[in-house]
Amino acid sequence: MPLALATTAGHRPVPWRNGAGTTVELASDPPGGLSAGMPFLWRLSLAEVGRDGPFSLFPGVDRTIMLAAGGGMALELEPPGGAPPSTLSLDVPFAQASFPGDWPAACRLRDGPVRAFNLMVDRARASAALHVLRGRGRFLAAAPGGAVLVHVLAG
Repeated sequence: MPLALATTAGHRPVPWRNGAGTTVELASDPPGGLSAGMPFLWRLSLAEVGRDGPFSLFPGVDRTIMLAAGGGMALELEPPGGAPPSTLSLDVPFAQASFPGDWPAACRLRDGPVRAFNLMVDRARASAALHVLRGRGRFLAAAPGGAVLVHVLAG
């Protein structure tokens, strides 16, 4: 598998679909697809969440969000079909939650702004997992036909 190094330098924030904030797209397939209005297979991004409010809808996309920095947040999800709403809490650094991008979700900040790391994948064409590795000498291997992407949040 080829190895490529990408840094956040030179990445520019892109507006959220709902206009309530911005995201720095770290990597995607195809590269820059979302900002060009094209559907993506997968996407990694860092979002600065400065206030309570709704998340953008991503029909057909599975989302995993991880608290990268800040005082925490709660995600209030509205499942379809009349199921009761549910709340996912991200209260400590590197806590994560997964949910369907077609479900309306609203964020409630616990103690000021947060930075969120996001993994999104088109569920009809791919699957993905988000892992936090701590310490030296840790690694992940890609499944046949797969890929491993690494983003260093600290250290």
